[in-house]
Amino acid sequence: MNVSLILVDLDGPSADWQANIRSAIDATTRRLYVYFEGKQAHDAPDEGLLALLARYYNEVADLKPQLDLIPLLPFASWSLDRVAMLSDVQAVLGACRVGKSRQLVQDLNYRRAGELQPLLLHPLDPHRDSASRDQNSKGIPSDPTEPTSLVQTAAMEGPLLFSNTAVGGTFDRLHAGHRILLAATALVTTTMVYVGVTIL
Repeated sequence: MNVSLILVDLDGPSADWQANIRSAIDATTRRLYVYFEGKQAHDAPDEGLLALLARYYNEVADLKPQLDLIPLLPFASWSLDRVAMLSDVQAVLGACRVGKSRQLVQDLNYRRAGELQPLLLHPLDPHRDSASRDQNSKGIPSDPTEPTSLVQTAAMEGPLLFSNTAVGGTFDRLHAGHRILLAATALVTTTMVYVGVTIL
């Protein structure tokens, strides 16, 4: 499918996070929205959340660089009402607990009623590629619990919030590193972002 949405519960991340995101990337051709829920999704971002986002963007860069990955966090005003009105979403990918994904589809369809086509729940099989659970794309064994511990550790250190933020760089094309930089900047800035761009 062209555009899909996947649910990530930050209060209880799946031990199969890497296999789940890889399955979602594989099932999506153009844009993948990642809706984060849980207490940490409502709080200001911290280093752990930014590290988790970087891991997701790295998976996209490794597997399907042309895919747009768009994080949706309640902290950044992404309520269920707003998510429901994303007109380009075709399906919710059920990579987390089936009950949570089913409930999300019901909630979104209730909010879309009469305005947009209903969403379908498309189940994913994160264990289809067992190698992805045990190794990353460079063949290095991965620790499936690592993102969870990163988020939990950083949450104890406190939020990262700035009124004004400036970023800059040389852009010859938009790649995963740029997306990480821009997404992280947007998440930690409350008022104004200044972006300086030099084109080669």
